[in-house]
Amino acid sequence: MTKAREYLLFIGFFVSILALSLSYIYIFGNPRVSYDGWQYLSSAKAIVTNTLPENYFWVRQPGYSLFIAFSSVISQSLWFVFGAQVFIFTLAYTLFVYECKSHVMKPSLREYFFLAFINFVFVLVFVGGYFIILTPQALTGAYLLLLTTGLLRVWRIFKSTKIIEKFERKVTQVIFVYLFFPLMCVIGFCLSTFIGVLPIVCLLILFGMATRKHIKSLDNLNFEVIKTLSVWILPIIFSVFAFLSIFQLWLNLSTQALGDVNFNEANLQDPLWGGGISSYITNIKLDPALLHYIPASFLALLMLIPNQGWNGVAVERTLNSHSQNGDIGFGLFSSNYAICVSNPPEVLVVSNSFIKDFLWRDTCAFTGWDLPIIVFIPIFSLWVVLCTIWIANLFRGNDTFLRIASIPVLLFLGAYSFFGGGIDRYGSSAYPIIIFLASFTFLEFLRNDSIRLRESSRKLTA
Repeated sequence: MTKAREYLLFIGFFVSILALSLSYIYIFGNPRVSYDGWQYLSSAKAIVTNTLPENYFWVRQPGYSLFIAFSSVISQSLWFVFGAQVFIFTLAYTLFVYECKSHVMKPSLREYFFLAFINFVFVLVFVGGYFIILTPQALTGAYLLLLTTGLLRVWRIFKSTKIIEKFERKVTQVIFVYLFFPLMCVIGFCLSTFIGVLPIVCLLILFGMATRKHIKSLDNLNFEVIKTLSVWILPIIFSVFAFLSIFQLWLNLSTQALGDVNFNEANLQDPLWGGGISSYITNIKLDPALLHYIPASFLALLMLIPNQGWNGVAVERTLNSHSQNGDIGFGLFSSNYAICVSNPPEVLVVSNSFIKDFLWRDTCAFTGWDLPIIVFIPIFSLWVVLCTIWIANLFRGNDTFLRIASIPVLLFLGAYSFFGGGIDRYGSSAYPIIIFLASFTFLEFLRNDSIRLRESSRKLTA
């Protein structure tokens, strides 16, 4: 099959899942602005009206607020924001699926597209609610998909021992390697500080894997091997420089706002999180026994155990109709939420009068249709199976593709786990990748098992 035909097939795949996801959010979606969403709205309007010192919520990074602000210039409806989130996520998912095609066992394109489509449908039902809520989960999910795609592409470029010759022939590969990770550091930082560090850590891990591979294959290091490994250094340096540059730029902007006579100090502290990470680290030092929350947080992020009643399992959703964290799948299980986005409550730090009528006016669900909550139980059960398959495959066998593709997800979940953020709403951004990896590695296991059975049968017959 020619490359042009393959590109056309993937474009068709993208158009199909985009049409499906847009239909999903507009027909079955129940739009919501969460507690955090009102803060993002205030920050977005502060950007549009150039009133950052008074109204920007400085606990949050600027990325999602910039996204909302840009969307508000094009359209005054929250539905446009949700549609844009769906478009970005769907495009990232398609690029991820395209890159994975080069790494997984070679099924027919028809079979591959079918399985990828089924995975996407499951993502829509299970975590699609985050496409229709004003939180950055959809964009963070798209970011992780893109970072994983780039990581797989770079590994495919670098794994050859003739990397220098390849670079001389393909300048586009050099440009991609040197620009992709610095750009992802900037985008990641705009979503969250620790997310901006992920590309650097991913590169360091790949560098370590490549170094180990070359050292094991040779008795000693020679000039060519050193020359080959040195190709990794520049992308790491550029990525660190990009991260530090955007960090310093944001620090200068916030410092300048802090010195403004109209600065609103209330927007420096989240009323729910208090001192944030610094308070958490202080508590760990005072009571090291709190470290046992780290593995518990990891499991809670994957929805495998409850997290002090904040986990989004079906039982918790039926008991607590006001949980902002047990929202997995609320796009189709939306009976607990109002049909229209209403005015913000009075408990917020942000000024209600400032954000009044900004974007959310007349943003209502098109239908009052939803599934009974009991239907969530088999869907959640399937997620538990897929998640267990993913974890089990990570610890057995030697599947390089699975391990490399899991690096961004593990770093992402690990950071939240370490800082005690075991809330499924945060972990949901990693679920699309886990669902895909679990499905396709399980399929590959079945294929290999089938091949082994046929070979055994052939030997017995002979």
